[in-house]
Amino acid sequence: MGSVDNVAQSTSASFPLVSWMERRNKVHAEQMEKRRDLIDDIDNFDAKRAEWSKFPLPFYLHEPTWNCPFSERIGRLGDGGKWICGLRLLKDPCIIYSFGSEGETSFESEASYLSGCEIHIFDPTLRTPPKNLPPRTYFHKLGLSDKPGVETIADMKVEVDTLKGLMDTLGHDFIDVVKMDIEKAEWRVFKQLADSSFFPFDQLSIEIHDHHKEGFLDDIVYFFNRLDKAGFRIWYRENNPFWFEAMEYSLISKRGDDRLIKLAVEGGLSRPFLARY
Repeated sequence: MGSVDNVAQSTSASFPLVSWMERRNKVHAEQMEKRRDLIDDIDNFDAKRAEWSKFPLPFYLHEPTWNCPFSERIGRLGDGGKWICGLRLLKDPCIIYSFGSEGETSFESEASYLSGCEIHIFDPTLRTPPKNLPPRTYFHKLGLSDKPGVETIADMKVEVDTLKGLMDTLGHDFIDVVKMDIEKAEWRVFKQLADSSFFPFDQLSIEIHDHHKEGFLDDIVYFFNRLDKAGFRIWYRENNPFWFEAMEYSLISKRGDDRLIKLAVEGGLSRPFLARY
């Protein structure tokens, strides 16, 4: 597969998508510099640090610095749906992992219809599998954690595994999209992924919760700094209307973004399309 730079060079200078890409890179760099300057300022002044440590300000320290030309909100409105970049552009074979559903599968059903991807739903708290799952969609009564074993979740003893453990079990070495809503367990999971520099996916759509512990500001800065170093960019942020202590984020890796742009160019899509709800 050729690089997106080669695709850009082989098209005319007036090609709308390519010129838009160039401007987007500049805006991203400028916004990241502003974020770093603000974080440095907060670290150097106790009064500002105390102010920015108050919930929910740490969330607003991390605004989107990127945008997706092919954005769609997949699933129902309100809690449950997620913003995904270029889902319709993904080609089989593509893999989606969905962690935490509580039996609400509008995201998985619409994702299956739009992409034809193989989808795996993980939720150890459901007593019975969701009904009427779409084709190529599989349910696993397993949870995601920072180590394999048995944990207590919602007063239930449930089996859990790491992301790598789940991927090894299913025979996957890469995931196109990870959707994650695991009720504060994301902090333990993310630390394990960050410590091992293991980010085997192109997109992450995650609900991040206030963990009500000291150091929330430091934890969320670390969270996004590690993702930034791994090449991920925040392109969407959304308040959860049903849970004010949580924030929805959508991120995409540079690798994944390049891949979607190339698929769009190869498919003859020369202009970004408007976001679809």
